[in-house]
Amino acid sequence: MDDTLGVKEEIRVIAAARPKKFDGKDIQLALFMPVIGFLYWHWIGFSALGLSATCFVLLFCLSAGLYMRQSGFSQTKQNIPYLILTLVSSLQFFLFDNGFLKFLNLLFVSLLAVYWICVTTKRRLEGHLSAYILWDLILQFIFIPFANFTCQFFGFKQIGMKSQRGKNIFMSVLGLFFFAPILIWVIQLLMDADAVFEMLIGKMSFSLSNHFLNYAIKFLFGIPVSCYLYGLFYGNATGRYAEETSLESVQKSIAAFQFAPSAAIFTAMTALNAIYLLFFFSQGVYLLSAFDNVLPHSMTYAEYARRGFFELCTVSGINLVTIAAAYLIMKRDDSEQSKEPKDDSGQSKELKKEEVKKLGKSNWGLKLETSILSILTLLLIATGISKMVMYIHYYGLTVLRVYTTWFMLLLFVFFCIILVRQFVNFRAGKAMVISFIVCFMILAYGNVDGQITKYNIERYEQGTLEHLDIKSLYRLSAASVPYLHDLYLETDNQTLKWKIKKILINQPWDDSEYDGLTLQNYNYQSDRAQKMIKELGL
Repeated sequence: MDDTLGVKEEIRVIAAARPKKFDGKDIQLALFMPVIGFLYWHWIGFSALGLSATCFVLLFCLSAGLYMRQSGFSQTKQNIPYLILTLVSSLQFFLFDNGFLKFLNLLFVSLLAVYWICVTTKRRLEGHLSAYILWDLILQFIFIPFANFTCQFFGFKQIGMKSQRGKNIFMSVLGLFFFAPILIWVIQLLMDADAVFEMLIGKMSFSLSNHFLNYAIKFLFGIPVSCYLYGLFYGNATGRYAEETSLESVQKSIAAFQFAPSAAIFTAMTALNAIYLLFFFSQGVYLLSAFDNVLPHSMTYAEYARRGFFELCTVSGINLVTIAAAYLIMKRDDSEQSKEPKDDSGQSKELKKEEVKKLGKSNWGLKLETSILSILTLLLIATGISKMVMYIHYYGLTVLRVYTTWFMLLLFVFFCIILVRQFVNFRAGKAMVISFIVCFMILAYGNVDGQITKYNIERYEQGTLEHLDIKSLYRLSAASVPYLHDLYLETDNQTLKWKIKKILINQPWDDSEYDGLTLQNYNYQSDRAQKMIKELGL
């Protein structure tokens, strides 16, 4: 009997590992995905993240939307906001020239696009935006695509499978098709290595250019991308390996990490809070002087603002991780678990409001420690921001000052949500995700480089900024050109005029590679900057 059950279980596992039946839409997707893989490297991987990146996102969303619609998953009010947000975020590549923010936006758009597919195919663990979004993204980015990584090749096998001869012909063509880039590369290398072979190939009218070889390499690199994306689409649409993980199984996995006794957690957090209280007590006058814009004795504004600011950023980040780890690893008491009501079958039943409140009292110690740590961290963040505001007031804006201030403000919002959550029951995970999306969109569309240049120039012209930091302007993108252009025309200071000219003629927006901007590197700010520089005749 046991042997029979073992055989049945083995058959079930083998059947689950096989791809489900392929129909027309799956085969069409298998044929189209190599194009997507090639365009990923051609438009994103080896490009400057310009207009081509926006085009790729549009094509990705179009192909994913059509495939999911044919699979029975339509766009609803639950998933359309994520689609709109993905498309809006992709426009940042077309509009702006800041390379660092473009890279961050690429990661952001990737998260949005994959999560949109997850929502559309109803694969979220909890069915709504919650703290389980981290698990959703792990499943969507790692487990589902790689578990279905080879499914695209099964889709190819469905073409021309009616006879063994047709199968052999198809597989031969397919093998040559995928191996062609390597063949071309080898031929090109042999031509470069031997003149006789090069003449022989030339007589055969077989000409290979570097341009064509470049395309071949991108196609070769695009094969794993194609398989990855096909696995993502197919796995979510059919449920293959996407249905293996449930909310209950994830909760059991989380429970396995809950090994630390509550006494150990409370002691550690109490010690951490005590250190912060001692720190504030010993450094109170020094730290809080920033709120009154008072400079401590024997220190310059630069020394005062820089001293400890990045350490405060690090400490705030550590505190956020500490709170998350405490909630993750703290062992729940058996007495608390026994209070969870059961029905006649032994299964948990829905808790009433009074029972939820009763269970919540057992976590009062963790809530108290978290509240104190959140309040102290908020005070640290406020102190750090006030120091940075003083620094900016006397020395102007730079990219690093903007990014670090943005990060501190984001942490401030997070800790406010954590603090309120200790007293009010609401979806804190959802609130934090939405807050991050809003903050990132403000950063991505805030025209950071342009605003930095505008702010510093206006302060300099008003006389409230003693020096215009020309050196820092060299590091900015094409967004700074309109303001430098206007200052170049308005100023009578020949030294300043010469410095601005040097900036404009030695930056990539005026490089020859931008003459006739291509799809890969085009963006509105670079195009505008190039035209302004040419108008000046520089």
